[in-house]
Amino acid sequence: MQKYKIFEKFETHQHKLDFLDMINDFRKEYLNDLEYEKVTMDKIDELSKNVIFLTMYDYNLEKDVYDKPVGICELILSKRHGRDTIGVFTIYFKEKYRGLNLISHFEQIGEKIAKNMNRLYSFIPSEKYFLNNKDTLAKRGYVCYDKLSDSFARDNPRYLEVCYALYKENVEGARLLSDKDIKDMFVYVESETQNQTCIGIKDGKFAGVVYKYGKVSFGKEEDENGNLPMQFQYDIVDNNGIPREQFDEDFFNLIGDILVEVMEEQTKNEPVNRKDSSK
Repeated sequence: MQKYKIFEKFETHQHKLDFLDMINDFRKEYLNDLEYEKVTMDKIDELSKNVIFLTMYDYNLEKDVYDKPVGICELILSKRHGRDTIGVFTIYFKEKYRGLNLISHFEQIGEKIAKNMNRLYSFIPSEKYFLNNKDTLAKRGYVCYDKLSDSFARDNPRYLEVCYALYKENVEGARLLSDKDIKDMFVYVESETQNQTCIGIKDGKFAGVVYKYGKVSFGKEEDENGNLPMQFQYDIVDNNGIPREQFDEDFFNLIGDILVEVMEEQTKNEPVNRKDSSK
């Protein structure tokens, strides 16, 4: 007899009540003293159009039944990169069952359901979890990722934090997990010949290139991934001897990612050290 069992649907009314109690415990713990709307039966029915609710039970030896709920998970049905996706999201365990590597059980079920539904599987952690566990995530088979937009799962309280989608297969437009963090790829460079701070690329095939941004603008409508399309101009100040024809889509994507990082730094109101750090 296996110790834990995951139910992929509410087989009884009690299953639904168990999930309801735990999702509200999750919101209470996560949001602390912030005001939040409790999840109701009606809300679960409404979300069930785009969400699969999983509940994990511990085996009750005395009663020979799985009747002790220990964890929950939401599988989010969405579309990213032009493909139908399913994402493991909102994982929550009762305190006694944390640190037992039970997350992998939900991942396995998510992968199985994704395969059966012919959807791209993803795992969706918070930014803090992602940054602190990149090596572990790579060992679990994830190879690339992208950052989710604010429009993704707006109703989920976990989205008070930035979240990432990780994939176990190469996805066009996603960054490789083995890539360096974008913040480690560049430095701010001051130059007497320029009237603004420039960007110096530190690593990769464009190492040594210095450039500056021009006008930046955003589209009015979100794309299929829930992002506002960004357009920007740039000028290369120093090509470091790299031929013009080598500044291809890879370069444009790189400086686009750097621009997003720069803008996020400014949004967080963090003091940015713009002294010449290239020396």
